Amino acid sequence: MKWFPLLSPYQDPGNHFKSADDARSALALWKRRCYTLATLYILTMLLVVAYIPMPDSVATGIVLSEAYFGNIPKEMVKFGLNGAFVDAVPKAPKGQSVWDTLLPRGAGLVEVENPVNYGLRGGFPVPNTRVVTEIYSISMFHQLNCLSIIKDALDHNKAPGKHQAAGNNLSQCFDYLRQAIMCAGDTTLETAVVNADGHLGRSFDGWGDVHECRSYQTIFDFAEAHRVKDGIRPRQAVR
Repeated sequence: MKWFPLLSPYQDPGNHFKSADDARSALALWKRRCYTLATLYILTMLLVVAYIPMPDSVATGIVLSEAYFGNIPKEMVKFGLNGAFVDAVPKAPKGQSVWDTLLPRGAGLVEVENPVNYGLRGGFPVPNTRVVTEIYSISMFHQLNCLSIIKDALDHNKAPGKHQAAGNNLSQCFDYLRQAIMCAGDTTLETAVVNADGHLGRSFDGWGDVHECRSYQTIFDFAEAHRVKDGIRPRQAVR
């Protein structure tokens, strides 16, 4: 490899000056420029290193888990009162309730192979797998199950004694849903209620307004396709 000098003898700041003072001034200017360039280079390298993700700094959370789901489409959904969910009883003793249909097979528990590839860690380990596999819970279905537990506990048609199992989790469910709602941060501006006389009332019921939503059906289908295998379900805190 052929090397080229950065400066020729004629470009050396110490050559061809009228006086020693001129030479010293030029040399000082040349050094300042070198120091400036070196400083900029060092700062640039420090910034690059600072933004390189380190294995020990990988944190769990919903932001990193998005890499696992890929691109979930958005859709516009108009909210409206659905009597089927208002009148139905979750966990109906006879047959399946409409509330039960909200959860996919596997109840939203999915197996993630090589979770470190998605920046994830802390899932329940699946034994005897060809590659490292962990079980994670999809928060949306966790939230829906919590809501179903609350609906079941508040149903006045059931005997009080049947609420005890769900009642032990009610306090956790309320706070879990509080945080989930605050996290989603739906900023849709809701319109006022129209009274029977056609005039706008001073209240807001939330019905009839369009929201931008992530596709529930896409997430539902994904959860079923990646659900946990039968017989491998870790203990769940509020399900």
